[in-house]
This record gives sequence, C-alpha cells and structure tokens, in this order.
Amino acid sequence: MDTKLVLLLISIITVESFAQWCLQKTLKKKDHLFLIGGVMLYSVVGIIYYHILKHGKKLAIANTLWNAGSEISIAIMGYLFFKQDLRKEQIFGIVLILIAMNLV
Repeated sequence: MDTKLVLLLISIITVESFAQWCLQKTLKKKDHLFLIGGVMLYSVVGIIYYHILKHGKKLAIANTLWNAGSEISIAIMGYLFFKQDLRKEQIFGIVLILIAMNLV
C-alpha cells in the first residue's frame, strides 16, 4: 500500500472519529453546534472516501480498511472520553477486526 493511500485512510478514520465525537457530544450537552460540526465532518468523510476510490483502490478493500479502523478508533474513543465500558466480548471483537485488517 502506498503512502498516499495510507494517509487518506488515516485521514478518513480520524475525521469520522471526530464526527462521531461531535454527535455524541450533541447528545450529552444538547448543543446543536456539535450536531452541525458532526454533519459537516461527515461530508468531509465522503470527500476523502471519493479520493480513496479515485486513487484506484478496490471498493471492498478500501471500505473494509476504513470501517475496521473506524470501529477500533470509535471503541477506544468511547472508552477514553465517554467512559463507556468495553466488555470482554467487545475487546475480542476488536482483536478479530485487527486480524481481519491484516488479512485484507
């Protein structure tokens, strides 16, 4: 995998994770600025995903790497910032995601 694709994947995972953070903050603080920020960030996710596909990566591979990375990032973010518990089954699921990412 080349450097540009890796940077695009890191970017999309980071932006989506921050969008999720904004949406979660909207629920906690009832502040609609976080909602607007989350929606705007999701539009950036779409633009980055377009560039990943334009880069020539197959849809299945790009989508798998993006979703797996986002699942891990959001689970960790929920645990660290929103004090959401991770059960043993969920941690096992994250390990399986990491294995699956390496297989793709």
